[in-house]
Amino acid sequence: MNPSNKKIRLGLFLYTPMIGGAESYLKDLIWNLDRDIFDITLFYEPWEEFVDFLQMAECPATTFLPVRVIEQGGHFGAAKPSTATVAMGKLPVWERVLMKLQAMNQRLPLPLLKLPGKVVARTLRYVLIPLNFYRMYQVLKGHPVDVLHVINGGYPGAESARFAPLAAKLAGCRWCVMSVCNTAVPRAFPLFLEKFLDGFTGSFIDRFVVPGRTIGRYLCERRGIDQSKLELIPYGVKLSSQYASVGRKPFSGDRVPVIGAAGGLIPRKGFTYLLDAYAEMKARGIAFEAVFIGDGPMRAELERRVRGLRLKDRIRFLGHLHYDSMMDAMSSIDLFVLSSDLEGMPLVILQAMGLGRPIVSTDVGGVGDVLENGKTGILVPPRDPVALAEAMIGIMGNRSEALEMVRRSRLRFEDLYTLERMVAAHERLYLVNAQE
Repeated sequence: MNPSNKKIRLGLFLYTPMIGGAESYLKDLIWNLDRDIFDITLFYEPWEEFVDFLQMAECPATTFLPVRVIEQGGHFGAAKPSTATVAMGKLPVWERVLMKLQAMNQRLPLPLLKLPGKVVARTLRYVLIPLNFYRMYQVLKGHPVDVLHVINGGYPGAESARFAPLAAKLAGCRWCVMSVCNTAVPRAFPLFLEKFLDGFTGSFIDRFVVPGRTIGRYLCERRGIDQSKLELIPYGVKLSSQYASVGRKPFSGDRVPVIGAAGGLIPRKGFTYLLDAYAEMKARGIAFEAVFIGDGPMRAELERRVRGLRLKDRIRFLGHLHYDSMMDAMSSIDLFVLSSDLEGMPLVILQAMGLGRPIVSTDVGGVGDVLENGKTGILVPPRDPVALAEAMIGIMGNRSEALEMVRRSRLRFEDLYTLERMVAAHERLYLVNAQE
C-alpha cells in the first residue's frame, strides 16, 4: 500500500520498432499495476499495430500521450510503416524526406555501399537526438510524473529512450528507471562519444532494471554502468489454465512430433541456422514437422530457403498470432526451440516452460539464467546447426527424460517467473524510490 494515500504519478515510455518481448513486458505492466496506488501515463510513439497490440481502447484507467519521435531504424517490424504519420497527422516536408532517407539506407544492397550506409545511419542517430529530446521534454513538461520508467529493447537501444530520463528530470520528475530487455552491445565508433553519452545519460537514470544477471553483467562490462544501480527483476508471464489443460503431453500419440519456434522473423533470431538444423535432421531420416510463429522482414527469404532445402512439406509459417492463438499453437507442439544469436531473456522461453514444453535453446543472453542445461532445458552454442539438430534429436528420442525436464522447468516457472511476482516487484520498486 501507499502510506501517503496519494497516488504516484507513474509514466512509462517505450519506442518500439516491432512487436516483441519488450512490448509484451510493457503491456503486462500497464494492464496489471494497481490503479489504487498509481496514476499511469504511457508516452508512446504511435503506430496502428502497437496501439492494437496494447488494446488501448480496453485498457484499465491509463492516460495515453503520443510523442512523435524519429529513430533511424524506423519500424522494421511494421506491416504498414507509415501508420505513425497517420496517427499524428501530416508530417512536415523535412521529416518526410528524412524518413525516406532512412528507408533507402536500410535497402542498400551492395557490399560496397554498406560502409557509407553505416555512416549515414550513425549520423542520423546523433542528428535526431536534439529533436527527440525536445519533443520528449515538451510532453513531459505538460504532463509531469513522479516516476518515469523507460523500457528499452537493448542498450543503448533507441536514443529517444536513452535521453528520456534527462528530459524527465528537467521537467521535474523525481526518479527515473530504465529496463534493459536485451543484451547490451559493445561500444562502437565513435568510442569517445559513446563513452561520454553512457556516462552522461546514465547519471540521470536512478536504476537499471534487468531480467537476468547475465544481462546486468554485460551492461556493466560493455557500457560502464555502475553495478550498484542494477535492479534484478525477472520477467513473469501469465498463463490461463485453459492453455495448460488444452496442451497435451509432449511426444504422446502416434503423430509425427511437431517442433515450434516463435519470434520476429529478423536476423538475430537465427532462423537460418534453425532451417539448416532441420535439413540436417531430414538428412538423418528423423521424422518431424515444424512451425514458425511470428512475422517480419525476413519471411520471404526464409520461405525461399525452405524451398531450397526441400523442406516445404515439413514446415509451416503461421504468421503473427494474437496471444490466445499463439498460446493455442504453443500448446500443440511437442518441442520448443529458440535459435537466436542475440537475446535478453526471451518471454517465449517462460511461456514454453509454463505450458510444459521441453526446450532446446541457444545459450545466449539471459537464457542460461532461466534454463539449467540438462535439467530444465538443453542449451547449445549459437550459430551451430549441427549442435542444434543433435540436441533436438536427443530430446525427441527420450520421452521420459523430456517429461522429467518439463516437470522441473514447470516448478521453476511457478517459483520465479509468474506475472504476479513480476508486477509486485515493480510496484515495490516504484513505491520505495518515489518517496525518497
